[in-house]
Amino acid sequence: MHRGYPARLLTSMGVACDVVAPSLIPKGSSDRVKTDKRDSVRLALTHRAGLLTPVRVPSPAEEAVRFPAPGQKPRPSQAGGVPGRTPRQE
Repeated sequence: MHRGYPARLLTSMGVACDVVAPSLIPKGSSDRVKTDKRDSVRLALTHRAGLLTPVRVPSPAEEAVRFPAPGQKPRPSQAGGVPGRTPRQE
């Protein structure tokens, strides 16, 4: 299952794919108009120039630990909070 990560599907099909966080995409201060065409051209040019920093896509095993399936209890390390403390009730 390719839950939220099309990059995993594309790489399994042999297609080269880089995932870039939106916060890591350089943009000019005067870039206020948002259009798909303008954004795609800007992304292509910055990728070709080597200015985009790819991020790592988690493996299926890492994803299963971080996002347990519905109905599955989280592992103790995922429960959060300070060890030995019981969570607050809301």
